[in-house]
Amino acid sequence: MQRGLFGLALYVGGDEVRVTPEEAAQHVGSRVTVCGKVAGVRYARSARGEPTFLEFGRRYPEQAFTAVIWGTVRARFVPVPERYAGQRVCVTGAVREYRKKPQMVINSPGQVSMDHNKR
Repeated sequence: MQRGLFGLALYVGGDEVRVTPEEAAQHVGSRVTVCGKVAGVRYARSARGEPTFLEFGRRYPEQAFTAVIWGTVRARFVPVPERYAGQRVCVTGAVREYRKKPQMVINSPGQVSMDHNKR
């Protein structure tokens, strides 16, 4: 384990930087792996783009971090993303800020994995 900027714990395996959902806000603009418990999954079927939201830490609107799976990508998840509810999951990609909260857009099922590395 290494300590990064602001003293946050970073796990580096190759080029991977692993952070908690609470630490994700400190990595806006960077590619990281965010690992934590999915507190809730919301599928907004009637919303434009049919997004699915994986809410980490707590449920909306108190979530620490959100992974967004758009409807066109959701079709590639077999089984569906709702299976992640209550599970420890890792998502890898670029962290962005949306409405003052960190989020990551998932463009492929390969960006999501079960977290077997409890920290």
